[in-house]
Formats: sequence, C-alpha cells, structure tokens
Amino acid sequence: MQQSRKILKIILIIVTALILIFGSLGVWLGRGSLTEAKMKVFEVVPYPLALVNGRPILMRDFILRLKASQKMAENKIIPSPATKNDIYNTMVLEEEIRQIAAFRRVFVGRKQIEQEFADRAGEPEFVETLKNYGFSEANFKNEILQPQLLLVNLKVWFCGQKELNAKAYNLAQAIVEKEALGDNFGNLAESFSQESGSKQLGGDLGFVQPTELLLELREPVELLKDGEVKILPSRLGLHIIKQEAQAGSEKHLRQIFLQTENFDSWLSGQTQNFNVKKLVNINN
Repeated sequence: MQQSRKILKIILIIVTALILIFGSLGVWLGRGSLTEAKMKVFEVVPYPLALVNGRPILMRDFILRLKASQKMAENKIIPSPATKNDIYNTMVLEEEIRQIAAFRRVFVGRKQIEQEFADRAGEPEFVETLKNYGFSEANFKNEILQPQLLLVNLKVWFCGQKELNAKAYNLAQAIVEKEALGDNFGNLAESFSQESGSKQLGGDLGFVQPTELLLELREPVELLKDGEVKILPSRLGLHIIKQEAQAGSEKHLRQIFLQTENFDSWLSGQTQNFNVKKLVNINN
C-alpha cells in the first residue's frame, strides 16, 4: 500500500512538472517577438497560430508560406514578400471557407486536385521549383491547391443556387425560352451577354476543345449535342451555352454570360459570427 502511494506521488510530481514545462513553453511561444529560435520549434511542434471556431491553423504551415514568399521575392518572381499579416489573414479565410464548404457539403476530390496539378505542372522543372521554395508535391497539393479549389467549388455551388441568384436565373430562363421560340442566339447574346469579348461576336466562341474551358464546364459541355442549349454555373457566374456544331473533339459554341449576385458579400455574411482567436504574436 505504501509502495503504491509512493508511485502515485512520483507520477503526480512528474505530471505537475510536465504541466509547468509545457505551460511555460506555451507562454514563451505565444508571447513576444517571432524569433528564429521560436520558428525552429514551430516547424517541429504542431503549435496553433490561431483557432477558428476551435479549429487550429498551425504555425508550421504559416512558416512554410512565409519562407516561400520570401524566396520568391528574392528570386524576383514577386515584387516583395507577403506580409505576415497578409499570410495570416489568408489562412484564416481559408479555414473559414473550409468550414462553410463542409456545412454546404462542398468538397474537393482527389481527381480534381490531380487535374489542376497536371494543368499547372506543364514544365518538367515545376516539381523541382516547388522544392526550391520549400514545398513537396504533397505540400503544394494539400496546402495551396486544395484551399484554392475549395474556394472555386464553393463559388460554383453559390452560382448554382437559384434562390441566391434569382435575378440571373430568371433572366437566363427567359433567354432560353426566347431562343426556343425562334429568336436568334447571336442576337440574344448581343442584347443580354455581360461578357464584352464574345458579346460583340454574337457570343461566338468558335471551335474549342472542352479541355480549354473552366474545369467545372468541361464535362457538361462534352455532353452537349448540336443545337442544344444549357444553363451552366461556373465560378464566374452563369453561362448559357449553345452547341452549333462538332468536328471531332472540337465543339463550335456560343455563349451568353450573366453575372450572379455578389459572392464576396455572401461569404462575408457567412463568416461574420465566426470566432477567431489568435494565439501567437507573429509581428516582430
């Protein structure tokens, strides 16, 4: 019995010591300037920079982006490195978008990430360039591409919601009905399209490969048949697309583009009650 009490006492002493050590470490890491010594610890220890509704943003991810930005500025790829606050604000917004997207059941699939990576990695030295800036291929896909694509998918979701974009959808439906009743699509494009480039050409895009279009438009456009008209949402707004003809894999398309409601205002409204708690002083 006495031996058990001694063991229990020793365990309590060890636990108390560990609490004091980690508590002191946490105070040191969270307060004061962001020194080189702290950055080395942050690169190893999964310490949170901030909590967004209780979800952590890790310091090691912040440091990865900070160093990459500094190297890009040194190599004249960008005029100057991003400020620490800019990187912090970007990462907070990305976490807010993750949570909003999850609530709306909007996700990014591995196939989409791989396709986007393939589109960007056209040059053989691309992966080597990533390494020079501190990114492995996996880091780049998970830390850079995934948040960017999630924002794209959330925008596509938003533009596809008729109740959030009633004005644009009502106009799109009216245009489709006019075309079905015999109105010339080119004339309708000149009258209604909000995209200045093709508007002047009656919405004529010429012969295009579906792979040249925005990622979210490729599959539905591939399924179009000659003479068919569809209303398709993208990250930019609504596209009323008509297939005039097809030659091999190329399609002759016309489009009428309509702006949707303000996504940024909607997003701001979704995040205004989010609880963001900054845990580390990142300003020297």
